[in-house]
Amino acid sequence: MIVDVSRGFGANGQTEVRLSVNHRTEIHGEIVLRMPDAAPGAYRIGAVYAAHFKKAPLESKPEECFWPEGEPRIHMVITSISKPFDFGRVIEIQFKVNNRPEIQGEIALRVPADHATRYHVGAEYAAHFKHVSHSI
Repeated sequence: MIVDVSRGFGANGQTEVRLSVNHRTEIHGEIVLRMPDAAPGAYRIGAVYAAHFKKAPLESKPEECFWPEGEPRIHMVITSISKPFDFGRVIEIQFKVNNRPEIQGEIALRVPADHATRYHVGAEYAAHFKHVSHSI
């Protein structure tokens, strides 16, 4: 869900969109994307997006999911993985968005510590976002 939108962010007049990842009890995090200034109202606080994260490189779009052409897509790399915390139950994975010069951002994703072996620094991922509900 979008929790904050800042227009005219930085020297380039970009739009910064902050999304909270909170749809499952075991996975939490924050996504911060900075992109060329969007049309007013293009991104609204409270709008909900579904995201499909896939280890890169992607050969094609997943057959089982519909991801419209106009929705945001990003490419990212893992820059760090924390040691387990919260009594050894959680790790935090830091991603850096690096797919295009006009889109930057960071992702901090907290996952169960027993998933730690699935990730390593330098691994590349892609994510497709799909707008699933409007803000109230």
